[in-house]
Amino acid sequence: MVEIGAVRDGEVHSMRESTVGESRTDGGTSRPVSFQKVGRRLRHAYGDVSQTSGPATLQVRSDDISQIRRELTIVRSSVENAIRQSCAIDVSQLPAPLVDIYLGLVRNELSRHIAVRVVKETAAEIPIHSENRERIPEPLTLRELVTRRLAGLMTVSGPVSVLPTGGPRVIALVGPTGVGKTTTVAKLAGDFSICKGKKVGLVTIDTYRIAAVQQLQTIADIVRVPLKTVLTVGELRMALSAFSDRDVVIIDTAGRTQRDELKMNELASFMQAAGPDEIHLVLAATARQRNLQEVLDRFKQVGVNRLVLSKLDEAEGIGGAFGVAAE
Repeated sequence: MVEIGAVRDGEVHSMRESTVGESRTDGGTSRPVSFQKVGRRLRHAYGDVSQTSGPATLQVRSDDISQIRRELTIVRSSVENAIRQSCAIDVSQLPAPLVDIYLGLVRNELSRHIAVRVVKETAAEIPIHSENRERIPEPLTLRELVTRRLAGLMTVSGPVSVLPTGGPRVIALVGPTGVGKTTTVAKLAGDFSICKGKKVGLVTIDTYRIAAVQQLQTIADIVRVPLKTVLTVGELRMALSAFSDRDVVIIDTAGRTQRDELKMNELASFMQAAGPDEIHLVLAATARQRNLQEVLDRFKQVGVNRLVLSKLDEAEGIGGAFGVAAE
């Protein structure tokens, strides 16, 4: 049998009697807690507990509930004030709705300087006067304004353009290991071949990862497009020449650790030989902005001119990926 005792916060001190086997700090003899006494106080404070065939029910007085609500309100207010005090000085002076939006952006891992810039620019375009607070827009309207500001920071390239004539559109996907390049290649190939009716060719230079070629071959079979595996720059040129009648050629590359200078130089040589129209750097939205920025800085040497953000459904916050794309 387990018996659980509970007392109101104000009675905790009076109920702190030493348990059996513990020594008292004042040198007196130890004394067990009287659970009967606890039970009497509980019944006095909250009413009787009726033990029936179903769960026990506890009758709580309305004034106790009101007191709990008041205390929760005080705690919530204290926490919010502490958070606001940690904000930048120029943000803490803004109206509370904008401060809340700022905190939400930071919680979603958007860098603080971008969040400050966005909320300050939003504040500048709305009429806010300390003596006329009712002119502050509703929070929903503020969120729409901030959303437009955020959207303006990022340039979206739109879908891959396929030229009607003049040879295939060559697209290469590069990036670190495990970000979803091959999965993205599968999605693009399926969209072009099945949904848009384009002639697609696949090329892979990913011969390092175990079963990488077999994985892409399975994808190619499903979407009914040809696949060529290349090991050298010369073979890459031959593969592209063989696909000269295609509308789109997609090149899948092996994942490269951005700090491996030798592999990065090798990838740059492949890209220089292929001369793709678009080189997409695939970044996982689950990574931190500092890591993403390092990857972007190191992959610039291969001629990256597009970003693909993957694993958006796995990310707790996409502020880091957004920040890299915006900057």
